[in-house]
Amino acid sequence: MTATTLLLARHGQTVWHAGNRYAGVSDVALTDTGRAQAEALGRWAAGHPVDAVWTSPLSRAVATAAPACRALGLTPHREPDLRECDFGVVEGRTLAEFAERDPAAAEAFRADPVAHPTLLHIPLPEYRRVLPRLHNAALTELRIDGGQAALLSLNTPCTY
Repeated sequence: MTATTLLLARHGQTVWHAGNRYAGVSDVALTDTGRAQAEALGRWAAGHPVDAVWTSPLSRAVATAAPACRALGLTPHREPDLRECDFGVVEGRTLAEFAERDPAAAEAFRADPVAHPTLLHIPLPEYRRVLPRLHNAALTELRIDGGQAALLSLNTPCTY
């Protein structure tokens, strides 16, 4: 079995980022900045060929992947399982707005916002402490070998 390298790119900035609103499953469009970030990712991809591009079906992910796909001559595979978490009643709100409405629920959300396994075995209640900020259109590189995952780089902005 050979090792596989995964390059993960977060989508570009959306209209909800300025207000720090949760946008998990909501289909929120990219801003002009987000489109510029996607173009920078495309320029980066042109110099770092990959075999395939997979994206969530949400428009922000598809639009972010489009310049890289053009540069690489690839058609993106749209995979519904790559969508972000559904933040439920927090979706579209800031955490402060949610806490104002329901302080106890907001505290419970802070303690454990998702209930999914993680590839790097980060305890879920700790993921925001371990990964406090993920830049838009930034790259994370993982190597998967024999069922083990290694983090090679994290949250590296594309500035090409």
